[in-house]
Amino acid sequence: MEDLIKKYEKKLSGKIISDIKLNVPKNIDKKKLEEIFKRAVTVFENAQIDTSEACGLIASSSFGEQSTQMTLNEKHGGGTSTIQLSSGLPRIIEIFDGRKELSTPMMEIFFKKKKLSENEVKNYAMHIKETKLIEFIEEFQLDFINQVVKCYLNKDKLKKEKYSQEAIAKALQKNMKGIIVEEEEEYISVKKKIKDEKIMDLYKLKDKLKNVFVSGIKNISQVVIVQEDDGSYKILTRGSSLKHVLELDFIDPYKTTTNDIWQICNHLGIEAARAAIIKETDKVLEVQGLNINIRHSMLIADTMSLSGIIKGITRFGILLDKDSVISKASFETPMKHIFNAAISGQKDKLKSVMENVMVNQPIPIGTGMGRLLAKEDS
Repeated sequence: MEDLIKKYEKKLSGKIISDIKLNVPKNIDKKKLEEIFKRAVTVFENAQIDTSEACGLIASSSFGEQSTQMTLNEKHGGGTSTIQLSSGLPRIIEIFDGRKELSTPMMEIFFKKKKLSENEVKNYAMHIKETKLIEFIEEFQLDFINQVVKCYLNKDKLKKEKYSQEAIAKALQKNMKGIIVEEEEEYISVKKKIKDEKIMDLYKLKDKLKNVFVSGIKNISQVVIVQEDDGSYKILTRGSSLKHVLELDFIDPYKTTTNDIWQICNHLGIEAARAAIIKETDKVLEVQGLNINIRHSMLIADTMSLSGIIKGITRFGILLDKDSVISKASFETPMKHIFNAAISGQKDKLKSVMENVMVNQPIPIGTGMGRLLAKEDS
């Protein structure tokens, strides 16, 4: 093998050679091994970008052309009639803008154990789902004289979810400030520490109590159990909280994922976020039945993650990194950029595409373009 490695080390990258060494059997026939190296060289050479290839323009025009064919319908089922997901053009815009607030955040949660009963999966799902007080309430009663809200709990619901009235009272005291919680035989009474004679304040207190967090994981408002073809289960969620889900001991942290790229960036790092941009983009294209070369998605993901954080394709994202005044001015708020440049005496060297188009001169495009310098004999 060492002879073949020396023969092909200039034709293949070190990563490809190391992958071949790891994956081929130790006792492989020399002819078969050489055939593997030859095929690797062919694939590697075909995958390279030609010198002077305008890869940026090709990627942007490829996405621009295909996105015009996307449906403007923002929702689709995502394999189930109960979890509605953002799709099509709205989802592509979310990804490329690098938005922190998503219209439909979701998670796909897998379990460590492959063989689980349906009841076990349901218990895990209820452990994940955010539960609020309103789900346990049978009736609210307002005592205007004593300024108290009486919370009557649904005993059947408590029994089904394996909760006690005491646990609910502790959750109220923990998650809501400025109140006094007292347990009675039939109900839980809640009142403000500082009394207020206004009737409307008691109604406001009742409305706040409805949304008090009791159990589960915050921001995960809905869970759906899905059975895979191999009999294993997974959970789809509406809402996302990657950090807290990964802390659960029964989930598989290597397969569990979210469509929130910022959460991935914050908890798993920029490389994971870059991979998520590519994956989420390809997922949208697949649903739409569109075919765009994955290298275009990779180029956009590289551009968005180059600085170490996620930057959207917007005037507040990667455009801020541009040195060109004309390029910034051509996008949005032109007068602001022109005035600031004039005040500080900035110069535009017309290095990229946009500013050269604006001044009507040839654009400097192409990957790997070089200049040949020759010394003249003296």
